[in-house]
Amino acid sequence: MHASGTTGGLWERVPGLFVDGLGMGLVIAPLTHAALAGVPAAVVGSARYRHALGRCLAFLLALELLLAALTAVASRRRQQP
Repeated sequence: MHASGTTGGLWERVPGLFVDGLGMGLVIAPLTHAALAGVPAAVVGSARYRHALGRCLAFLLALELLLAALTAVASRRRQQP
């Protein structure tokens, strides 16, 4: 994190990580429950798997887009005198 200008330690990031985890916990569980509410009991296992797979793929896509944007910004900054 030093290259981006932040020199804080790990403990300075803990409150933000806690809030992020709390927010994700408050969102993901109700969202999963709502998505699977109408699924018949015979196929609920498959539906849970597909829901989790979709969540993972969406995370990977978002991460890839974020990394591409950060790489583009970093390369522009290197090109500036």
